[in-house]
Amino acid sequence: DYKWWKYINRPNPKMSELKTVNERSTLSDASALVVTLGNVTLKYESNSAANINVLGVSHEYDRIRSFNLEEGRYFTDNESNNGLAVAVIGFTIAESLFPNTTAIDKMVKEELGSTLTAPFMTLSFMALLVIPHLKLSDLGMFDGDRFEFA
Repeated sequence: DYKWWKYINRPNPKMSELKTVNERSTLSDASALVVTLGNVTLKYESNSAANINVLGVSHEYDRIRSFNLEEGRYFTDNESNNGLAVAVIGFTIAESLFPNTTAIDKMVKEELGSTLTAPFMTLSFMALLVIPHLKLSDLGMFDGDRFEFA
């Protein structure tokens, strides 16, 4: 005689509880909170992807579930702790929502307002400034040790 209504109405886990589990656990390497919404339809402009399972996860989810990132990056611990709206989407969903382009290009061009044809190729060139200790650039002298313009 299982009381399913108690399970369905159980309280939502909190980040503070996850922290306690991590502090007290001696047998696990990692733990994460996972909240699942099933049968969701995602939409972007006129494109959609139906019957999607959406997971809300804490930062260490990548340590308990293995996956490869095609592009972009995994969200940071800081983004997780501060509840920032970030997303990791699967390849099939990305193809459905962003045909003929990448999700990252869409975000950089539409949300950040970039007019560059290849913004990441251009931005990655700027990283070369930090290789030497001091580098003269078009914006002035850059100190690579302090990671700021001198």
